[in-house]
Amino acid sequence: MPTARRSQGLKLFWRLHRWLFHISGGRLGANLFGNKILMLTTVGHKSGQPRNITIYYYPYQNGHVIIGSNAGHDRHPAWYLNLKAQPEVTVQIGAQPVQMLAREAEGSEREKLWTDIVTNESSYADYQNMTQRMIPVVVLEPIESLAK
Repeated sequence: MPTARRSQGLKLFWRLHRWLFHISGGRLGANLFGNKILMLTTVGHKSGQPRNITIYYYPYQNGHVIIGSNAGHDRHPAWYLNLKAQPEVTVQIGAQPVQMLAREAEGSEREKLWTDIVTNESSYADYQNMTQRMIPVVVLEPIESLAK
């Protein structure tokens, strides 16, 4: 994945990508630059309204991992603030949305995930070098598997 800085062009690109993903039921835009993409729906922590984004993901155990890089910006991405306030999210990969619970990876789990992902996607290390905040590593787990 190429390292990209936040810009109006990048925002427009992701907005168009999200629209294509949505109208195609996940058939278009599920893979970008060789990376897997999911649609994440959170509840706005201020508005209470559903908020959708498309984001790179990495398979992990029975769920997925997403990274809150915000392209190296000094603020956390809005979706991260939303899921911290309300960790129940909807994840769509392909046509089927799934209810999941989001949690931030911590300690040795975070370090292992971060190292594994940065080894394959060095742009995340670049983003970390651009900001003073620790970039969140978020684990998404199916709610039904947590009840078992």
